Amino acid sequence: MLMMRKITFAMMLCAMLCASAQTIVNTPVAAARHAQKMGIAPVTTQPITDEPSGEKSDRWARDANYWIPYGESTYQYLYESAIGSVVVNSGENAIYIQYPWMQFEADTWIRGEISGETVTLKLPQAVYDYEGTMLYMAKMVYNEITDDDGNITDVEFYVDSINPNVEFVYRNDSLVQVGSDKLAMIDGEGNWYGYCEDTWVFHKIKAEVATNEGMEMEPYVLRYVKSKRYKYIDILGSKTDNAFYLAQLSENLPNSVVKGDVNGNTVTFKAGQYLGADYEKNLHMFFTNAAYDDEEYLYFGGIDLVMNYDESGDTLLSEEGNYFCINPGTHMVASAYRWENPVIFKYSEPTDQMPDPTYTKVYAYDSEEGYGEMRFDIPLTSASGQVFAPSKVYYNIYLDDTKLTMTPDVYEMLEEDMVDIPYNYDDDYDVMVQNKYHDFYYYQEVKKVGVCAFYVNDGKVNTSNIVWYDLETGEVTTSSGINDVVAQSGGNVVSVEYFDLTGKRVSDLGTGVYIKRVTMDNGTTTTTKVLR
Repeated sequence: MLMMRKITFAMMLCAMLCASAQTIVNTPVAAARHAQKMGIAPVTTQPITDEPSGEKSDRWARDANYWIPYGESTYQYLYESAIGSVVVNSGENAIYIQYPWMQFEADTWIRGEISGETVTLKLPQAVYDYEGTMLYMAKMVYNEITDDDGNITDVEFYVDSINPNVEFVYRNDSLVQVGSDKLAMIDGEGNWYGYCEDTWVFHKIKAEVATNEGMEMEPYVLRYVKSKRYKYIDILGSKTDNAFYLAQLSENLPNSVVKGDVNGNTVTFKAGQYLGADYEKNLHMFFTNAAYDDEEYLYFGGIDLVMNYDESGDTLLSEEGNYFCINPGTHMVASAYRWENPVIFKYSEPTDQMPDPTYTKVYAYDSEEGYGEMRFDIPLTSASGQVFAPSKVYYNIYLDDTKLTMTPDVYEMLEEDMVDIPYNYDDDYDVMVQNKYHDFYYYQEVKKVGVCAFYVNDGKVNTSNIVWYDLETGEVTTSSGINDVVAQSGGNVVSVEYFDLTGKRVSDLGTGVYIKRVTMDNGTTTTTKVLR
């Protein structure tokens, strides 16, 4: 079977939607055929890069219909609850909006003029200098050309030089676009650079964020179903007589709390709870449930999540078909986190041995392609049902008999050397976590590869066997991971400790760089930097 790194439409779409100012996408094929001169002098010739004076608020949520070019047509979808930074300067009768397009991360502003309850964007406005090419926001006319059967055969677009401005209704802490005129990124020749939005709606979020400050919270695990198997995440929980609180549900909002109301043996988590502004994703996040409609499409609609509470096992169980979602907005499924059939239970440290990894496929190093590939699964549940918290699970890769040290010169996404790879580490290129398996690429010719998982708790290491794959015969064998550590280090491991960069000892590792110290029974110690 030919091994290839496939670039699917979904990957291209994701790359485009996540494009920053440094990875802006031009569409010269469509532009060359249909672009016309801008036909109108720009209102501004330089972007507004400094934050304007006035009253600023990041509590605005921004919804819009987002367009990107795709083939001979376009792809569009509704984008909900982006962070809308807005400055109102009452002295100028002006309103300024940061980030001209939600998925374009240039730190620039566009200006609207306030007149009563009307805001007018006078266009075109300069928004970004892209390697010497000035880019503008302009009102774009877009037409799809169809044949007699209604099939799209071509598209045309051009800057509206006759009615270039766009108006909004500004009242009751909201800013709503009048009509559905398209606001596109163009250059001075009228070429479309792939960013376009319409139907803007801004509204202020008035809900407050509940946090776990002052709460005594304990480790819990959220189990969910993905690709027809169980997956796990570490969370925190706290129960009172009347409420159940859950935290650490969002990587970027770890202290935000979702509250469930206790009523006998049920706990109800009300939809629409606000978790806060996630500045890494540039989105306002909410809790909600989701369910399938009669046509098997996921939908929201303000559905509360009701879970049964088993007090004897301190466990929350959901009915089949429910979802625990951390989502931008509450009207459409675009979840940052979505967990199907959630079960939440208090975490107990496992005593079983760390389960062995299993291979899904392995490809030998290909000199023409320049890489080989391993795909494997690291089970987080032992045969007796004990769960291993993923935040405490790591793994090592072996090439022939040598434990691999990943270095930035080979693994370019790294900033520091890495030996112990966190379970959920994903650089979206060399190391990826997809559904139930891990993908790992290696860059040298070897006869066998191996993977060993281990669980770290309070300085103690629980190691799986090393699982080997012979690239010549396809045979899978195991050897003791502990013995391997002994053989390479010349002694037995007494303890493994982790410290933050201030020297403080830590037991639960979050995201960041840590110092790992291994102490052997012969008195020797080794220290390495670990990137999570």
